[in-house]
Amino acid sequence: MASNQGLRQGAFAESLALMPHSQMRRRWLSVAGLLAVPLLGCGPSGFSFSGTSQPPVVGPASVASVERAPDGQRRLGELKVECTRVDVRAGLDGARLSDVSCSRVLLLAMLSEGAAKVGGSFLVAPHCTPGLAAGEQELEGTLRCKAESWGPADVAHFEAPAARALPVNVDPRAPAAPGAPTLGSVEEAWRVRVDFWPAPGRVAVAAIDPESVFEIDFPRVGQVSLGDVRTRCAERCSPESVRGAVRAAAARIGATHVVGVRCIGGSDEQQCLAGVAVAEFKDASLAEAR
Repeated sequence: MASNQGLRQGAFAESLALMPHSQMRRRWLSVAGLLAVPLLGCGPSGFSFSGTSQPPVVGPASVASVERAPDGQRRLGELKVECTRVDVRAGLDGARLSDVSCSRVLLLAMLSEGAAKVGGSFLVAPHCTPGLAAGEQELEGTLRCKAESWGPADVAHFEAPAARALPVNVDPRAPAAPGAPTLGSVEEAWRVRVDFWPAPGRVAVAAIDPESVFEIDFPRVGQVSLGDVRTRCAERCSPESVRGAVRAAAARIGATHVVGVRCIGGSDEQQCLAGVAVAEFKDASLAEAR
């Protein structure tokens, strides 16, 4: 595994050296050197289930959230999930994507996915702490959500509800929640790690929606560099999840663009690197601080 990793890292650095823009080449080569740092372990997932599972009967999008399970359902067990919102201003060193993107919506999406995996068709009495009123922003610190998973008592004769049709303007590949993996499972947000190296003298910028982040090959006139981001996963992550994590991290940092995304990896690990930048006109304080 170590020899294959060295070959991939060498090929990646070589491809960066061929980039036509000398400034970008120097930046990428310096960051590429950090690829030699051993990957951190993924640690516990942050999700747990206590109870009895059964064969899956519906997909996560079809798990209904209710206060009381209807007739014909039985309690399978309790689901718990948590994330800890991190401060990105000083940089990141192996932070979980779930912590970078930590939100009530992300946790509820994980509960639905977890319920579906253990054979549930309903989330009963979902509850999150600390509680938030409508319109309130997520607080710094740890956010926890839990719910009961209920599934059909008679799996053999259960008829799944018809799949709900998506509006014509909704991409079926869209993440289950802002900051969640695009094509992979929501649980992969707890396995992807994020590193962020802020640019010297950068000014803090407010987080934005991941859908408002655009990917470009080279920096544009009128953009201010916020630094560099690396996303990585050592086990059971799809390439799309690791690449999509770059955009999710950029959104939390407040970047409007990810620049020159480069990814390497095989079946054992995935890594992506990108610069992150903000449009200069987005925040007048950026111009004043330079």
